[in-house]
Parts: sequence; structure tokens; C-alpha cells
Amino acid sequence: MRKMKRSKKLLAFVFSLIFSPIVYIIRLFRGELFQPAGLPDTFEKILVIEMFGIGDFVMASSTFRALRERYPLAKISLLATPIFRDLAKSCPYFDNIVFFECPWPAQSVYKFNIKKLFKTIKCLRKEKFDIAIDLRGDTRNILLKFFLGAKYRLGYSIGPGDFLLTNKVPFNKNLKHQVDQNLNIAKFLGAEIKSSKPELWIENNNLYANKLLNTIEYKK
Repeated sequence: MRKMKRSKKLLAFVFSLIFSPIVYIIRLFRGELFQPAGLPDTFEKILVIEMFGIGDFVMASSTFRALRERYPLAKISLLATPIFRDLAKSCPYFDNIVFFECPWPAQSVYKFNIKKLFKTIKCLRKEKFDIAIDLRGDTRNILLKFFLGAKYRLGYSIGPGDFLLTNKVPFNKNLKHQVDQNLNIAKFLGAEIKSSKPELWIENNNLYANKLLNTIEYKK
């Protein structure tokens, strides 16, 4: 999570200046502004958003595991980019996976379809998720969570979209690796981290899996 450049900070300020009052009015009418800060101990439906590359997905795998252990009875869904479709389908921690070609990753920018965006939002809103979780604090993901209508929207408060969150996770600058930053979200939710080691689920190709894991350069 890099520091924002001056131009991005200016854009973030303008974004917040324009949309903050609108969102606060919407949240006021929804009654969200007066909700208690604490989260329920359990959830029935959880949505996790991971819209970036294969490496990002692998580095989030230990967090996926921690969330499943924390909420064993919940229906946990993943909203993901098709870039790592095969890998995501092999992940044992999700009950449902929705693939969406968002323009966030550079590989997907030319495949983005605005009609599919609205179709995906409409489909996911019907699920009525109790909580939507973003591991990166990315404004685009946070905005997406807002439109999906999740009762609780949890993530890092490090960007211009933090006013859309109902529950903000304090960002720990001492956590240098993305794996640890991801796990910090699970810890905030009360998860016990039994292992921080990332996972890969590739049958009959352990050599490839080990090579990919080694590129992460994560040691714990």
C-alpha cells in the first residue's frame, strides 16, 4: 500500500468533497450513522472482494483460511477477477465465487463492460450480505461495496473512500508485508491466526505451486 502522489491526493480530496455529503445523507436515512461501532459475533452471509492479480490472491489465501475458521457456518462468497479463475475455483474456503472483469488490474482494463458491472451489482444485491470485506482499502472496492448494499462494510481507512465504510480497520504501518496486512483484517474480526503461510491449490503440479509461492518472498 504505497503513499499517494500529490495528484492522487488532490483527486481524493475532490472525490471526498463531492460525495461525502451525499453519502452521509444516504446513511442518515438508512440509520447507519447511529449503529453501534461493534460488529456482531457471527454473520450468515459474507462477501470478500479480491480484484487484483494472482500474486495478490495467493497472499490473501491465509486470510481466506482465517476467515473460514472464524466463521465456519457462514456462507462466504468471493467477488474476484477471472485472471485467477482456476486458482479461485480450487480454494476450499468459499461457498460461492462470482467472477467480474473489473478495470482495476491492467490486464482487464480493455475487457471491462459497464452492462456487466450493473448486472453483477444487481445480482449481488439480491444476496443481502451481512458484511463485505476488502483487504486493500482500495477506494474502487469500497465504492463497489457501498453499491452492493452490505449492512457492514469493513476495510482499511487509508483512501478517499473511507467515509463509505461502516467499520474502519486501523492501518498498521509496522506490517511491511501484504500477507500480514491482509491477516490484520481477520484479526480485527476476532480470528485466531494459526498459520500465516499462504496456500496454493494446484493438483498434480506441486513444482509450479512451490515456484509461485517462492516469488512472494514471505517468511514467518
